[in-house]
Amino acid sequence: MKTGSSAVVVLLAMGACICPAQGQLVIFAEIEREAASRPTSWALPVDAASAGDSWAPAGFAAQVAGLSFKPSGASPKPMDAQYFLLNGAHLTMAVLDAGMTRHCIQAHRCVEGNPIMPTGFSAQLTIDLSLVSFGSVTSYRMKKQRFRAWWIAPAAGAVAHAAGAVSGLWRY
Repeated sequence: MKTGSSAVVVLLAMGACICPAQGQLVIFAEIEREAASRPTSWALPVDAASAGDSWAPAGFAAQVAGLSFKPSGASPKPMDAQYFLLNGAHLTMAVLDAGMTRHCIQAHRCVEGNPIMPTGFSAQLTIDLSLVSFGSVTSYRMKKQRFRAWWIAPAAGAVAHAAGAVSGLWRY
């Protein structure tokens, strides 16, 4: 470790960092305060009289700049019965698949079909639960932003793990 890197670690632990371009200390709390003071929605004037010579519709410049604005109306509630049903099915099938695979491998009746999946039970659960949590977060974010295809990630995971669980039950 270099001499300066220990100072950086201490600064990061204290809630600050050094900006190499400007050579000065940046406090994280100042960044958060500045971000909180910015407006959450962006709009441009609609009519030509107030817009001057601008011909763009309201929100066009914000969209071009990559800024997002909140949709109007009631905020979506992504955690409903459908969300819990699909993600719960994905979790259930993942745990059942790992358990059936473990039992089948210990009985010397089968081998793991996925070449990159480890054969140890705890390693399989770690990978399976990581995939389930990734699918749950992905579907949550998609549903919150009102994408209609939010259900594909948990449904595909549940079907894939169900196939593995059925294969394990078939060789039980």
